[in-house]
Amino acid sequence: MNVAEPMSSVVPGVHGVILSILARTDCVLTGRSIAGLAGDRASPAGVDRAMRALVDAGLVVEVPAGRAKLYSLNRHHVAYPPITQLAGLKDELYRRIRDAIARWSTPPLAAAGFGSYARGTSVAHVSQIDLSLAAWAVALGRLPGRPRSSPS
Repeated sequence: MNVAEPMSSVVPGVHGVILSILARTDCVLTGRSIAGLAGDRASPAGVDRAMRALVDAGLVVEVPAGRAKLYSLNRHHVAYPPITQLAGLKDELYRRIRDAIARWSTPPLAAAGFGSYARGTSVAHVSQIDLSLAAWAVALGRLPGRPRSSPS
């Protein structure tokens, strides 16, 4: 599974990109703004074609606004909860990591994700999840730069 973009593992292509974008916002968006947010993952023409299919399936609501059309995820659709869960898997993974660290007998002072997963640029089936943990040396029973025992 592509951990950075889990939707693509279940709903591949532009359809998954659109659902992922719409699941992460409460705002209505134009097709042009969705294409802009998709970056190089979808062209404006590709967004228009996929949007038609998603509207026809009832997953996306389309509202005319002058010459433009505004789109939002259909929050009444039976698939809405799993779509938002897929879109939020990164947050869920970080929540689980925080919960696990909180149960440690000596938790770190700080924990941070970094690398391609944290940036959202990891490649499917290739990336690992990088974490950096900071702890006080005193909490580990030693101070950096000092000998373990004092000379007599």
